[in-house]
Amino acid sequence: MKKGTVLLFPNYPFPNGIFKDKRIIIINKPEYDDDFIIILTTSRQRNNPGQLGCHRSCYTLGAGQDDSFQQKTWILFHTLQFISQKELCNWIKYKKAIIRNCIDASIINLIIDCIKKSPNVLPKFKQYL
Repeated sequence: MKKGTVLLFPNYPFPNGIFKDKRIIIINKPEYDDDFIIILTTSRQRNNPGQLGCHRSCYTLGAGQDDSFQQKTWILFHTLQFISQKELCNWIKYKKAIIRNCIDASIINLIIDCIKKSPNVLPKFKQYL
């Protein structure tokens, strides 16, 4: 899998016990046995900024700005997490996650640049982007 791959995680388990479909983006291309870094997205605005582009805590995509997201979507920096290559492959193998498509390279690079600039993202993630 490459940087920018979008996965659909059907019935993603949320901390409040609810299960819903969730889109997840792979934001790095690990070398050798390094882990993937994934990030969650949401189409619910809640307290997220309405303006498109780079923000301290998220990146906002416009509806249809990329084929992967038909609704306005927030890529939430606080959801960054490492996942082993083996675990990610098992998600796909056992259909816990489905590969949907890949975000356009120019857009994923804008998202990564925004993550690198954010004071809210831990250095342990930034060093692998």
